[in-house]
Amino acid sequence: MARKMNNGVKVMKASALYTREYGAEAYAAYMRREAEIDALMRDKKRYSVRDICTLRENNLRRMKAEGARRQIGRVVRPSAKLMAA
Repeated sequence: MARKMNNGVKVMKASALYTREYGAEAYAAYMRREAEIDALMRDKKRYSVRDICTLRENNLRRMKAEGARRQIGRVVRPSAKLMAA
């Protein structure tokens, strides 16, 4: 136990993680939609908690889908260096 453990859990900000995983454009769109959902949430008479949760879940799924399209675009369009080889 004299040694310090280096295999601990590493913590990262959600914004940095989402930007790295899904791209800056997908994350920016996600944040815009989150702001819209926050505005809808303030109007408690029109939207229930369940509706807001559903909107947030769908928003996260959309960001992941946009990030997946970004990854597919990288695979489909190889760089010029790879094509020259």
